[in-house]
Formats: sequence, structure tokens, C-alpha cells
Amino acid sequence: MKKHLLPLLCLVLLAACQRTEPIIILYENDVHCAVDGYAKLAGQRDLERQRTPYVTLVSSGDFAQGNTVGSLTNGEAVVRIMNAVGYDYLTVGNHEFDYTVPQMEHLSQLLTAKTLCCNFSRITPDGESDLFPAYEVKKYGSTKVGFVGVATPSTFRSSTPTYFIDDEGNLLYDFHATDTYECVQRAVDAARGEGAQIIIVLSHLGDDPEVAYSRELIASTHGIDIVLDGHAHHLLNERLVNDRGDSVTLASTATKFAYIGRLTIDKDNRLTNELLPACDCQKINQTVWDTTQAVQRELEAKVNAQVGTTAFALADRDNKDNRLVRKQETNLGDLMADVARYSTGATIGVCHGG
Repeated sequence: MKKHLLPLLCLVLLAACQRTEPIIILYENDVHCAVDGYAKLAGQRDLERQRTPYVTLVSSGDFAQGNTVGSLTNGEAVVRIMNAVGYDYLTVGNHEFDYTVPQMEHLSQLLTAKTLCCNFSRITPDGESDLFPAYEVKKYGSTKVGFVGVATPSTFRSSTPTYFIDDEGNLLYDFHATDTYECVQRAVDAARGEGAQIIIVLSHLGDDPEVAYSRELIASTHGIDIVLDGHAHHLLNERLVNDRGDSVTLASTATKFAYIGRLTIDKDNRLTNELLPACDCQKINQTVWDTTQAVQRELEAKVNAQVGTTAFALADRDNKDNRLVRKQETNLGDLMADVARYSTGATIGVCHGG
């Protein structure tokens, strides 16, 4: 009798473990210190939790730099707000390195979210060692989802190159520019080996052709279901083909919370991706909003401190509101170059357009 009951009991337990509610992944990229949007993201998370216990928040990088909230605190005030939101996973963007590599590591330690990156390592006389886990597998009821992180190798030149070399010019860090896709494939294979049924890549590569970019990543790999991309600031929600002819989604939310991404995984593990205009997300998480306002009040005195005056406007736009920076010489750029020249005693001052 007991032998007959055992298979029935196993079926009952299996049915009890089956996931019936959807998994919701809310995501963003390239927020660049547009911190007022975090309360909306958290508010959307609160709404999603009313219909499913399986809600995860992720970021594809470039959160720590963009305005004074980041620059006056070396990114730490932004991290304080992100911790109030309650992120789960993120990868690093090139601008997370703008405050030096040790500060980037410090920010990652302050974050309650787990930083994932499969292609950034430290070079030592004993070899290379990864600074972050390449991936993590998270279980939602009966479903396992793998999250993989990847950063753009162009960080070496788009941030500050001297941060990544010693005084003799030897490399201290490696972004694996020549084998980025292989790094991702190894992480995907490892996550699949741990039972992941769905693979989500948090990518800060961008879809524009660079040293490594998201479109070529998809074309060069297999086993990925969706790439949540950052870096290029584009709005993306399209299907591409991988190296085995399978369809893969490429998605991006533009920049500065123009959109919030919502990926839904139904009970049959089918994926639906949506881009929600942030202006349509009306619910605000009060705790996150209060944290954001407290941070901005604390910085107000520094921001409003007068450090000098000019008899004319320092312009980054023309009289038709067209952006001039990165397109031509500006008096604002000239001022910054002069500041660098005078403060260091140099003969020539240079300020690049970024």
C-alpha cells in the first residue's frame, strides 16, 4: 500500500511546487543620476507585487554619474537611493569607473544589489582574477532564471585610461576586449549547467558597433533569451537571431528613466517584454521619494555655493536650445580647460567634450 502511495505523494508535491504566478523583471539602464525616477520604479515594483510574489529589479549600469548628485559624492548618494529602492542585480557601466576603480569597487560593496560582470578582471603577477561573479541563478518557485552581467571593453578609453594601468604603463585590469563574447558564453553555459531555464543578460555594451556590442553578442552566442542593454541610450525592443538561428530579444530603456522595462515570464516560461513610459507610471514609493529628497537637501548647500562669477553666460546650448557641447568649441569648455591649466601650472589645458 505504501509503495502505491509514494508516486501519488510525489505528484502532489510536484504540483505544489509548480509556479502559477508570473515572474516580473523590472529593469532600467543609463539613469545617469536622474534620481527622481527611482521612486516611480519602486512604485511600479509595489504594483507588480500585488499580483505576483516574483518581482526582481535590475540595472544595466551607468547610474553613478550624470550630475552633482553623483559627482559631489563620488556616486555614493545614488547608491543610497538605489538601496532604498531594493535592487537585486546590476552590472557596471563605463561611467561607474569615473571615480577610480577602487571607488567603483567601494560602490559595489555599498550596494545591497549583487554586481554581476563576466569580463572584468584584475591582473596580478599570479594571473587574473574576476572582481565580480559572472552570473547568478535565482529560483522562482519551480523556475530557475540565470542573470549574467557584461561591461563594455570601451570603458578603458571612455573613462580614464590611467585608472587601469600602473606608472610603467602595465595593465592592472582587463576588460577582455578580444574575447568578450566567449566570456558571456561561458557564463551562460555555467548558468544553464546549474539548471537555469531562462537566461537574462544585463549588458552595458550598446548596440552601436564598438569593440564589443550587443547585436554582435547575440549573433555570436547561444542560450540567451533576452539581452537588457545599456550604454547607447537607445530605445530597443526587437528580436534578433543567435548563432544557432534562435530568436533573442534585445531591449533597452533609452536613458534617464524615459522608460521602465517590464519583462514578464508566464507560468509556461514564455517571455513578454514591454517598455513603459515613466510618465505613465503614476505610483510613487514614498520611502524612496523621501530618501531622494533627503539626499538632494543635503547636497543643496554645496550645489548653491558661489565659487565665482562671470559677466556673461556660460553656454552649452544655443538660443534655439540646440546642444553645443560635443559639437563645437564652447566658452564653458574653454573655462574648464583654463581651470585645469591654471590650477596645475600647465602650459596647455584640454577638456574633452564628454
